[in-house]
This record gives sequence, C-alpha cells and structure tokens, in this order.
Amino acid sequence: MASSPQPILTRLLLTFLGFGIWMLDVPPKLRHFLWLLNHNQLPASSYLYHIRCIDSPCCLICHSLTKETASHLFIYCKSFDPLWAQLNIITQVHRLREVIFEYQHPGMWLHCLINLVPHQPIIPYVPNKVLLTYCLWSIWLARNRTIFQNIPFEVSVAHVLALSTEYWFLAGKHKTIKRTMLVYVKWKPPASPFIMLNTDAAFISNLEMANIAGVFRNSNGEWLLGFSSKVFSPNPLEAELQALLLGLNVAIQHCSTPLQINVDCLPIVQALSNVSSDDSPLMSDCRCLMLKLGNPLLEYAYREQNKLAHALARMNATTTMQLFWEPPVFVKDILRADTNEDLSC
Repeated sequence: MASSPQPILTRLLLTFLGFGIWMLDVPPKLRHFLWLLNHNQLPASSYLYHIRCIDSPCCLICHSLTKETASHLFIYCKSFDPLWAQLNIITQVHRLREVIFEYQHPGMWLHCLINLVPHQPIIPYVPNKVLLTYCLWSIWLARNRTIFQNIPFEVSVAHVLALSTEYWFLAGKHKTIKRTMLVYVKWKPPASPFIMLNTDAAFISNLEMANIAGVFRNSNGEWLLGFSSKVFSPNPLEAELQALLLGLNVAIQHCSTPLQINVDCLPIVQALSNVSSDDSPLMSDCRCLMLKLGNPLLEYAYREQNKLAHALARMNATTTMQLFWEPPVFVKDILRADTNEDLSC
C-alpha cells in the first residue's frame, strides 16, 4: 500500500531541517543535541516513560500533571517565562504556544524557536541562532541537575550570554568586520636645520631596468637639489635600494647640513633598522654611507607623502645621472602643494 502524502512531506521537511542543524555555527555537541531534539529522541520524561525506564511522564520542573515532552519543556513550561522575558522574546514564545500543538513533531517548532528575533538584541554581534541554541542547551542541563542532583532549577541569563559570546568570538566562523579609516597624509618638512631626502624608483619589469630619483628640500619645503638616473635592476626592491644609494652619494658630495631620509619602501626601512649578516652588497653600501653621514633618521613615507620623488622617477631618465638645481616644470605643482600643505594635488 502506498504511503499517504502527509507523512512523506513531513519526512522531507524534517530532512531539510536536519540539514540546517548541521550547518549551524555552534559546537558539535550542541548540533547533536538539536539533532536529537529534531528527531524526537531527546530523553525527556514522556520518552523515558514510553520505553518503560521511569514510572511517570510528568514534568518535574513545573510539578504539573502535564507530560514532559520536548515541546512542553522548551515552549509550554511556564517556569521558563522569566528567561524568555530577559531575552526579549516572551511575546514570540506566547505566539508560538498559540500555533504549535503538542502532537506536532519537534522539528516543526524547533526551527521556529531558534529563528526567533528579539525586539531588542541582547548581544548585537552574536547571531540569535547561536544564542538561542545555547539557551536550549542550558535549560536541558539545568533540568538534568534538578532531577539527578536535586539542585534547584535555575538558568542564568548572564551565564548563557557568556557561553554564547565566548564561543562566537573565540571559535565561531564569523566574518570579521573590517573597519576602514580614511587618513589624510602629506609631506612633512624636517625641523630646522635638517634637510629632507625623498627617494623613489619606477621599475620597468620587461626591461629589468628602473628610473631612480630623489629630492632634497629644507625645513621650509624649498627645493634644494634633485637627481635622476636609469639603472639595471632585477626587482623593485633593488631599484629602491639603488635610488637610496644614489641619494646618499649625492648627499655626501653636495650637502653639509644634517639629513633626514624618507622612502616609500617599508622593507628597506625594516632591513636597515636591523643589523643582519645576510645583507646584500647594496644594503651594506647603504649602511656604510649612512654611517658616514652620521646615521641620519630613516623613516617610511606613504606614496602620497612621496609624490615629488615619485613624479621625478617617472621621468624618462638617462643612464647618466642628472642633477636638477631648479625644479622641473612638471613637478612644480606638486612642490607647491607640498609646501602649502595642499592635499588636492
């Protein structure tokens, strides 16, 4: 004889809800607990009475003559109303009591219960499903302590919130919210009487060459000297090192005042800040020249703070070093913007 349509639909629905349980982001033991509840296998008093393990199917929490089914324990039992009220879902639970019937399979109302949305979220960053799953688990544990250890029944909302929050932030597979902050940066002039050296390199990968350049400016932001050249370089990092090395050589020849250096290559700043026996020849040469200059302060600068050297490096340079005692026309707007602290250029 063919099965009636209703049991088939019920089995399909319960199978679908069961898949949803295994997708919940909660500890495995809680997923197993929900799976038992979904399949009406939770050892409540009515189930244990049915398989003749205990003498009474009545609820021992509210001390009534009502059978302790899963739906009674988690929905109809009035002993939990203070708990639902503190979680701001008492109204939704009352509505569930009106539409859910005792004979319905737990899978039907379990899905509704763990998807309840409180009027005011208790913990904004912890999903309601995680919080309510921990709540059901805490109710079950408190019920077992009352029956087997004679401990007065009590479910602490603070304890439920602590458990769910601890799991979610330490082990949950939640996506971290990335917060970005817009920061306006500009070229910072050195303190008098220091001179600022900015260097940069424009690497040409298909030719394994790079245009390197640098600019010297005083504490007023005035142009003192610029330079550019074209060099062979296997990678961008070495190109940046060659730009710094050339700038240090120019400083030794033409600058007599104390120096500060800004580059927009963080690995160079980190490497030169730590002495290492694995330094490349270029790195060692830079260390030697910086020692001759009195170990000037070397700092990392954002690309936006290094616009002038960057623009000069993008110029089509020659293999012979060029010195610019006056700023080229195409960098004057950037120089003026840096001097006037204008961020629009």
